[in-house]
Amino acid sequence: MKKVICWWSGGITSAVACKVAIDLFGLDNCRIVMIDTGNEYPNTYRFKDDCSMWYGKDIEVITDIGKQYESIQDVWRTHKYLNVATGAICSTQLNRLVREKWQESVDFDHQVFGFEFDKKEFNRAKSLTLNQLMQFIFLKKHPDYPDVICIDDKPEMGVKPLFECNGFCGTNNLNEKSQTEGGINMQQTLF
Repeated sequence: MKKVICWWSGGITSAVACKVAIDLFGLDNCRIVMIDTGNEYPNTYRFKDDCSMWYGKDIEVITDIGKQYESIQDVWRTHKYLNVATGAICSTQLNRLVREKWQESVDFDHQVFGFEFDKKEFNRAKSLTLNQLMQFIFLKKHPDYPDVICIDDKPEMGVKPLFECNGFCGTNNLNEKSQTEGGINMQQTLF
């Protein structure tokens, strides 16, 4: 039995990553957690409820709003800046530090994060693994990163199809697709 923290951020990538984790490790072994910055779009909370129904489990919410800070703007005023070379102060204070503090109080074996399949997000994931001593697994082999394992390299995990098409992917149909996004969507590797 593995104890898995699944980080749900409000986007489709983390939503699918949480579902894959549930399919791999079992619903009872997964805690699905959202860090609420108090600055989310109202639709994020609707999507959270939809995903809770899809998973068959509530998404837990943790936050520092109302504790050290009253709002995202309060973080900016306190630190007197928005963004520097190391990133946005609100992201550090209301996301990363909240996550790290919460992790200290829970028992877990693995964590699941959802990342977009592009260069910027790959570097972000790689940085997270280097700084936090974690391993990450692609859902699909990426030709630019042949040494990174993907789910196909672990057939013992027995990944099942996630769900029938329900319209989530159609929200940006008018936008030009990246090569990777087009490849994943057209090959229907997981769906």
